[in-house]
Amino acid sequence: METRDQQVVKALSGLQLAYRDSLSKSQMKFYADMLRDIHPVVLDKAIKKLICTSKFLPTVAEIRETAEKMITKVNGTRQKDMNEAWEEVMEQVRICFVYQAPKFSTPEIAETVKSMGWRNLCMMETRQSSTYRAQFRDTYKIACTRHSENALDRKLGVYEIPISATKESKLQRIGECMGGHEDD
Repeated sequence: METRDQQVVKALSGLQLAYRDSLSKSQMKFYADMLRDIHPVVLDKAIKKLICTSKFLPTVAEIRETAEKMITKVNGTRQKDMNEAWEEVMEQVRICFVYQAPKFSTPEIAETVKSMGWRNLCMMETRQSSTYRAQFRDTYKIACTRHSENALDRKLGVYEIPISATKESKLQRIGECMGGHEDD
């Protein structure tokens, strides 16, 4: 039985065969390390899709993005586009108005509505709808970006960084900005 690392390297080996610019051993190790959290079956299919659609060796980011799109497509958790999200909000305005708590399908929509104010959305006049829609578009885009970044940060273990490491880094930057140099 293959280990997870062996499965990841096996999935990545298709890149070696498909592209003129093959990966060096250190690049292969780097790719494997950066993509280790993706299930090997998903990774293999994402790489095969990219081999069929990309003229150049895909980056780690392109592989991750393709794998994530496949996962959300299969799970039915695709992020709604702005128009779908706006329609959902308007449907909840019609159903609930200010008298009931709305229910939204995604945290991004709920966060956007909270930011804009549920009561404000319920009470908007027809002539204001274009302005509110534009504000919703911008706020929803920010919420979606934040959600995606947080999901990636969780996968990469960003929240597991010890606080002492961030303090040391900040002190080092302050010292560098002030022209101080550490002697060894």
